[in-house]
Amino acid sequence: MFKKSGKRAQAAMEFLMTYGWAILIILIALGVLFYLGVFNPQTPTNCIPNAPISSCNVLLTATGGEVSVSYPTAIANTVTFTGLTFTSGGTACSHSATLTSGTGISFTAAQCAHGLSAGDKFNGEALVTYIREGSDITQTARLTFSGTA
Repeated sequence: MFKKSGKRAQAAMEFLMTYGWAILIILIALGVLFYLGVFNPQTPTNCIPNAPISSCNVLLTATGGEVSVSYPTAIANTVTFTGLTFTSGGTACSHSATLTSGTGISFTAAQCAHGLSAGDKFNGEALVTYIREGSDITQTARLTFSGTA
């Protein structure tokens, strides 16, 4: 009876010696991956413009932020932005400006009480209403954005 028990102990030791190293290596690899932040990815800040807006950038921090848009140089006329309505977390802010082609405007969102703390993720949209020079038609472009404060 003792001999059979000894064989079970020997089998357990052989199992641990054979597969224990593999388990240890896996645990070390997981520890390194956690240390490098692979399992906690940062949300990249991005802004996706629609025509005729050529580029946009959104930077939000706990104390405020900035939304900037650029009008393409290929369209050679002046655009009046009648409103830039910025919405993130249910808070809306507005801004208006006159913009010539190839230039950009910046809208400071410091007056928005967006309630973000450092490290909070955000997403939202900005509706840009504009009137091209020589026209009376109000047009709208939508910007969608996301990021980390």
